[in-house]
Amino acid sequence: MPWLLQFAASKPGNDPFTLYSCVTKRFAYIQSSKDNGVKRYDANGTEYTVAQFDSILPTFYYRQLFSKDRLPDTINGKEVTPKIIAHGNFTFKQSARDVNVTKPALNMIMESMPDRIDLENPIEVFRTTDRITFIDMRDNTVNEKKSALFDKVMKQKGFEFPVRTLSGNPTNRKEYDEGYLMVDNNHRVFHVKQTKGLPYVRETGVAPELGIEHVAITEFSNRKTLGLLTDKDNNLYVLNRDYTLHKLPVDKYDPKTNTLTIMGDIFYWTLKISDEKGVTTYAVDADSYAFADSLRYDYPETALDKWSKYIFPFELSFTSYDDQWVKPRVSMGSCWVLILNFVLAALLYFTACKGSTCSRRQKFITTVSTMILGIYLFIPLLVCKRA
Repeated sequence: MPWLLQFAASKPGNDPFTLYSCVTKRFAYIQSSKDNGVKRYDANGTEYTVAQFDSILPTFYYRQLFSKDRLPDTINGKEVTPKIIAHGNFTFKQSARDVNVTKPALNMIMESMPDRIDLENPIEVFRTTDRITFIDMRDNTVNEKKSALFDKVMKQKGFEFPVRTLSGNPTNRKEYDEGYLMVDNNHRVFHVKQTKGLPYVRETGVAPELGIEHVAITEFSNRKTLGLLTDKDNNLYVLNRDYTLHKLPVDKYDPKTNTLTIMGDIFYWTLKISDEKGVTTYAVDADSYAFADSLRYDYPETALDKWSKYIFPFELSFTSYDDQWVKPRVSMGSCWVLILNFVLAALLYFTACKGSTCSRRQKFITTVSTMILGIYLFIPLLVCKRA
């Protein structure tokens, strides 16, 4: 019943597309509505035409500006060309669904310095227990020599098994390969990759006291950053390629419940952290990672969202946006739903169960059950009574 009501009454979301402008030094967003169509504004409420909006977001619409010979030579004192802008642009997105998946026991590993220019598809996987073990995917045999070499080097560097968490992106559809970021049993963060068949292992120097809980390797085109990290207190960090760690000036980000979206350019990063109630957008300087601005957008509460918790005593679902498991999930409604349950139980007691057809025992069971299950029992009992 809750799903059917939601399906019938739900409306499409209207989260505006938002970016931080390196020209106006304010957020700029596109608002779409059924009545007004597509409108373009900045955080001060100033409305822009399409051409003006292209100009205040030159790193996003640089192809359009370049085609019309409107792309400036310099922005904020920096030389800009389509190639420079494209090299500095990147997009990163991570949802709770990505984080809460069942982690595979085997992880593919690539050659970071192949003989040819293009990256090659991985032919080996590795597993980690109290050591690291490499397996050739072509014949499913263990490469004892490589396993012993990697294990020896990792332990010499101070790596303590088992691995708490790791992140890599073993695909040839990227410009370069940085292997894996691994968090060992002592919460130390290591950079591990394969170079000419040999192990490359470096401790990044991230303080174990931070208690790093989650890592995500980046491999952006500009090669400035190595990964994004979150600690036990849900603080968000960026780890540069030179292993310097910078705490990003954003509120708490929990990878298990929030969605993180980053759209970056050579001037600013626009970070969006989404939760159940809305989206908080931050602007961060691309060089210093200093705070520039923030903006909060709360999802509008519909009448259905407001009153459903007072109508349904609980809701049962089998899937979630937070993970990929199919299993029963029960979410309880408000305690105020007991008022409706009491009213429905009284109606059944004095109407549906009126007469000699209902015994006292039946009346008691029906009343108590309706006070617990509410509308879920009231409707079928009413239908059965009329039938």
